[in-house]
Amino acid sequence: MRDRLKPYSVDVLRIFTGLSLIILGVAEKLHPAALGQAFIAYYAWNFMPLLGFDWFDDRPFVLSAGVMEVVFGTILVLGVVTRLNILAVAVLMLASNIVFLIEGRKEEAMVELIGHLPIIATALILLVLGSGQRLKVTPRQQTISPVSAYRNVGERACAERRPSCPHQIDC
Repeated sequence: MRDRLKPYSVDVLRIFTGLSLIILGVAEKLHPAALGQAFIAYYAWNFMPLLGFDWFDDRPFVLSAGVMEVVFGTILVLGVVTRLNILAVAVLMLASNIVFLIEGRKEEAMVELIGHLPIIATALILLVLGSGQRLKVTPRQQTISPVSAYRNVGERACAERRPSCPHQIDC
């Protein structure tokens, strides 16, 4: 049983990591949004007014962070551009740790690092192994209808019998 499920291991890791990002984005930042707003109000991490966006207060900042978390999670679930996506997620998560260290809040940095460590470890695995090969969105392949398959078989048989034939089924 273990050997049969092993090919799906990276896919399952990728999908469940994406689902955890989606759930946390919705539960902490989009639906009640108060949790994320309290965090931003306490730590004053909203950098958008410094960039000239004075109207971009804490609420839109938290909502945009939640939307991005859901987008990153959805991309992981779909298995599209997995390496680039997970690299961006890991960089953003490590950036929050670096900001805590710059501010001199070593205890908060450790709490943040421990909280993000499973996703950072998953990022390393997905960077090395890719998205997996079993469960991902791929372009739909063109199917051959039974009529065209019959026509192709008939053309090949006709060409084998009479090389000068114009390759019609009734030859």
